[in-house]
Amino acid sequence: MSFKTDIAGDFAAVVDGLEEVTLAPPDGLLGVQSVEVESALRRAVSKREAAASQGKYTTSDTAWHFPLSAGTPYLGGTITDGDGGEWRILEAHKETLSARWRCICRELAIIGGLDTYITIQKRTASKASDGSAVYTWAVYKVNMRARIQQEAAQREKEREQRTSRITGTVFFAEQVLLGEQYRIVAQDGTVWEITGDSQRDSITGLYTVSVERNT
Repeated sequence: MSFKTDIAGDFAAVVDGLEEVTLAPPDGLLGVQSVEVESALRRAVSKREAAASQGKYTTSDTAWHFPLSAGTPYLGGTITDGDGGEWRILEAHKETLSARWRCICRELAIIGGLDTYITIQKRTASKASDGSAVYTWAVYKVNMRARIQQEAAQREKEREQRTSRITGTVFFAEQVLLGEQYRIVAQDGTVWEITGDSQRDSITGLYTVSVERNT
């Protein structure tokens, strides 16, 4: 009899509550494209599993299941559901006779309180007719989900004018790898200059960018 083999190949046929998702690799992984997964199943991480992980996972995390043939999950990649929710892949392993993937994922946008959308602009340089450098800003990414946390203000005096230099941190679920040639424009039009970033290699934390602006 081939009972076990039949179970291994019948995931999409016998499981209810399946949905379409997009499986994407982490940023910077060359040669790997996003794929559409027609039959994926989401399940909560149990209290027992969360406790056994010793803090690595929580009951707010989600386990996504889909057939092995649908695609390959990569740590740090994402699963995007039909409502636009993005889930960072923290762990992936094979189950059911190696016919199904089980991915432990975390929706960083919710956990990190990412409550706004921002625009990222990139600076480009060109030469004027007199040979001097001319800088212009062009849109690099739009509608990036983020959280802007203002932290401190420092008063400065320049050319007899007093200004305040405000610093802050911007949190992202997506690692966009920004440098000083980029800047962030908030929904209200406020422009933040980027001074540094961190958490580039973290798959469990939020990608963070240090910023500052004048008032």
